[in-house]
Amino acid sequence: MEALTPLYEVNEALVAMGAEKLNLCMQCGMCAGSCPWRIVDGPFNIRRLIRMAQLGVEGYESDDILYGCTTCNKCVLKCPRGVTIIDVVKAMRAMIAETGAIPGV
Repeated sequence: MEALTPLYEVNEALVAMGAEKLNLCMQCGMCAGSCPWRIVDGPFNIRRLIRMAQLGVEGYESDDILYGCTTCNKCVLKCPRGVTIIDVVKAMRAMIAETGAIPGV
């Protein structure tokens, strides 16, 4: 397994782009357990996406997870820390759009 190098600048940029509550996530998994998309696509894991955002790990832009999220809001309703996961997803998508690295384009 390859070691990951956190890029806190990415985390800070996501927070500035609307993901203000990103760093409140404690990785409890309530979001992943409530996500209807995981039933359709087993590997889909919103919790993993949030962790990547917290660490500022690059590579999520090519990940189907980012665009698999339907923003149905079930994860937000289940989050015990009040993390607005949809805002995190939207910020990540916006960051990717700024770089022009949108999958399938």
